[in-house]
Amino acid sequence: MIRTKTDWELKHKLNMEFDENVNISVYNQEKEKCFHYTSLDVFWKIIDTELMRATNIKFSNDSEEYNAGKRLVESFKNIGKIPDFSQSYMICFCENGNLLSQWREYAKQGVCIEFDFNYDNNFKILKKDSIETGMVVYCVPIKVLYAKYNLQKNYNKIDDDYLKSIKLYNSSFTKKATNLSFYNIKESINETVKKLHSVAPEFNKTELGKTLIPYIKHYDFNEEKEKRMVFTFENFENKDYILFDQYNDKKIRKPYINVKCKKEDDNLECSHIYIGKNINFELYKYIKNCSVDYSRKGHDYINIVKREGTDIYISEGKNQKELYGEVKQWINDFEETINEKLPIKVWCHGHWPIRSVTIAPSLNQEIIKESIEMYKQNIYWLTDVEIKTSSTPYREKR
Repeated sequence: MIRTKTDWELKHKLNMEFDENVNISVYNQEKEKCFHYTSLDVFWKIIDTELMRATNIKFSNDSEEYNAGKRLVESFKNIGKIPDFSQSYMICFCENGNLLSQWREYAKQGVCIEFDFNYDNNFKILKKDSIETGMVVYCVPIKVLYAKYNLQKNYNKIDDDYLKSIKLYNSSFTKKATNLSFYNIKESINETVKKLHSVAPEFNKTELGKTLIPYIKHYDFNEEKEKRMVFTFENFENKDYILFDQYNDKKIRKPYINVKCKKEDDNLECSHIYIGKNINFELYKYIKNCSVDYSRKGHDYINIVKREGTDIYISEGKNQKELYGEVKQWINDFEETINEKLPIKVWCHGHWPIRSVTIAPSLNQEIIKESIEMYKQNIYWLTDVEIKTSSTPYREKR
């Protein structure tokens, strides 16, 4: 499991030079929000438990893509046989927050949750017998690499010519990259490995290849505009973390892991308040002065740090709820002095970075919206989350 940002970047640093003017990152994580479509039941579980379930990729709807991607990667020169049992677990997202196919497939009368992972990339994989204990890992959502392949189960020989014929698609790729092929990835791995001298080249190729497999999907599904957050165990350390679904109608138990968006245990006080650079400068100074007064009342010193944007973020800590209430009050007091309402939202690290919830097209849209609006007021870190309804018209079956 990748524990730090540096480790993650080392294993996910793979660029393809299309020509002298175009350099494409295979593992593309742009600073934009992503969306998770789900049922209303699962939504309530996420809110109440602060857990999201990452499913073993071999047991997802995309298991055939995993098998195909594995065969393609194994065809690269000097990459050994990759074990059939996958250690990768994934949570799926979408680039689009109001996509009809996603409503129909994953969120009938459900919701679409908008996430912002720009500043929240540390997660805790919980042990199966615990609601708090686990290992902290680093992860980011990555755009799926769509490939136009046509692999039959008896197709054993995958040569360079065939790799060149497999065209790739990713919404991050520039229009100039019209001839990008799977062969480019193979060459990129070769070039990357030349720069890694710590272990044997064959090992590096295998490791890079293993990391790549969960992001490969067939081109016919490109309309889904999928992103994946993938958690990969590096060995059998996973036995203490894997749980299994109850039997479904196929009598198969699916392995999964429970994931929290959390870095620290709540045994220390909040250490930072991050303030958007675009926020009123007088408000910035006011909050800084208020934080000093707050610290004098017996709390740890709070560092005030500027950050991109127009929002305020509070770091993790055992007094986070209390500090959140104080910050909201400081903003209200400042607004009264200038007689103006400011469009500022306050977010709390250590919780899933939910920014909005959109209600699926249904006859019950408004009552579901009202229910979530009322419920979120009881959970401080959700207070500023926007609750919306989908603009897609509802159509009943005839």
